[in-house]
Amino acid sequence: MKMILNISDFETWKIVAKVCVKYGADVDRTQDDFFNDLLSKYDGELTAEALTEWLDTEIPKHFRVFDERPIWIQDPQWLYHDGRPMIFVGQILLDNPPASLLHDGTKFYLFIPQGRWSDADIRVVSQQF
Repeated sequence: MKMILNISDFETWKIVAKVCVKYGADVDRTQDDFFNDLLSKYDGELTAEALTEWLDTEIPKHFRVFDERPIWIQDPQWLYHDGRPMIFVGQILLDNPPASLLHDGTKFYLFIPQGRWSDADIRVVSQQF
């Protein structure tokens, strides 16, 4: 099997997705440019094992966290700003929120952009059980 280093290639996508999940990230198909740019920097052997090993060192450099990686309730929803993964700051679990406002077991995930940013650039993802 010949590997094509493009996120649109299903075999490449599977490898990238498998590594991303280990770090609490996902392969957001609206961010193909980011992943194709990352893949363009790979100059190793065109094998699944070699690419996986390389991605294991590269993905955490781009999907950064302040302390711990997110523990998603549902599928990962890592956010991007200007085509780059945002930095995960932390998560808040509301075990028993007011029923009129939120569903039981709501979790908020806070992200800030890499580089310079303002308060308006802060983003939050919410997920519910």
